[in-house]
Amino acid sequence: MRVGGGIRAISVNGLGSTGVTAAETLVRAIYFLAITRLLGPEGYGLWSWALALYGFVLGGASLGFETLVPIAYGKGNDAGDRQASRLLFMRIGISLCAIAGLAFYGWLMFAEDVQFLAILAVAPALAFRGAALLNRAIFTGRMKVRQNIPNVLAGRLAELFIGLALIAGGAGILHLLILHWLCWALEAVFSWRALRKNGNFRASHPDRAAALSILRKGAPLGALDLMSGFMMAAPLVMYEPRARNLAELGQIAIAVQLSGFLLAVGFAFLNSAVPVVAQSHENKDRRLAHYGWLIALGALGTTLALVLVWEHISATIFNSAFGGDYELGRQLTTWTILIAGAVMLPQGFQHLLLLENRLRVSVLAGVAGTAVVVLGFLSMHTGAEPSEALQVVLSGWLVRAAVLVLAGSILSQKLASEFSPE
Repeated sequence: MRVGGGIRAISVNGLGSTGVTAAETLVRAIYFLAITRLLGPEGYGLWSWALALYGFVLGGASLGFETLVPIAYGKGNDAGDRQASRLLFMRIGISLCAIAGLAFYGWLMFAEDVQFLAILAVAPALAFRGAALLNRAIFTGRMKVRQNIPNVLAGRLAELFIGLALIAGGAGILHLLILHWLCWALEAVFSWRALRKNGNFRASHPDRAAALSILRKGAPLGALDLMSGFMMAAPLVMYEPRARNLAELGQIAIAVQLSGFLLAVGFAFLNSAVPVVAQSHENKDRRLAHYGWLIALGALGTTLALVLVWEHISATIFNSAFGGDYELGRQLTTWTILIAGAVMLPQGFQHLLLLENRLRVSVLAGVAGTAVVVLGFLSMHTGAEPSEALQVVLSGWLVRAAVLVLAGSILSQKLASEFSPE
């Protein structure tokens, strides 16, 4: 590998992936601005709660497939295509089971409430969004991210324009949730067609040995995604029973969504680095030992800069963008930016641990962070403020980050000594 070749490859694929996500995020942001104003805090609170709940379930049902795919492509396109075909078949079956489980949970907990109808309306997104995200991982693994731009934008633009038309026509939250999964279905179909034209893809049934191997690799990753999904959804899902009303939930939701845009761009860039990092690992590139620290320092610097900028400009721009109903949401956004930074900070070390099959450490970090969040909410006093809920979630992410950085730094030293210089 030429000096700087890995960095250039990461940059090219990363900027392509980040560009896709940035374009998607721009469209989502326009939709976000529109519905926050048109639905108001209460309607937006219900809509965001339903998306957060199914997003949490999707994290567990994914079984880490989006991580396994780029790693598989580190061994070449043919090997990656074979693995991706198996994973797609398994993703479809697991998603159908997840839909049934989510519907049962909704009936059990909210049978007489509007929340149950919201769950039923959004549940099919587990299958279609799951398929679309796996397709994105395949494009990333093949280093062809740009080819997926039209497919991604087709789904998001459809949701934007049709959603605004539905709201203008007096449609309710349930119609918007149904539209949400329909637009993910649109992307899934379009991206699958594009993959079939550019590779040897089909949803192939894996044999028993291959399926068990995938599940053995995917189960720890699925546990990681489930715990991460839980901590991501916790500000809405865990605080919902304590919220004074859906309008207060909407205040938290707007802050979580704003930081979610930052996480989407950050994860797009880092996930695009996985195939290159995997190749560097295969080649025993000694520079890989610095990868975790570079990502950590970049995340820390970016987070602090964003907090300072937000504190200076938010009062000026927030009311004009969202109206005066979301002032609490503006104040809460500082906390969610810090949460986003805590999420991103250890991701480079996380990649190294996964490449070295140190899944137990990653699971331990997730368990520790999840335990902090669960215990924090269980001990939360009656009448707790939304900011207290976000502080609990931030504490969980920081504990997770501390475990990963500690283990990852030890591993980095080991790699530096084992991998010979170029």
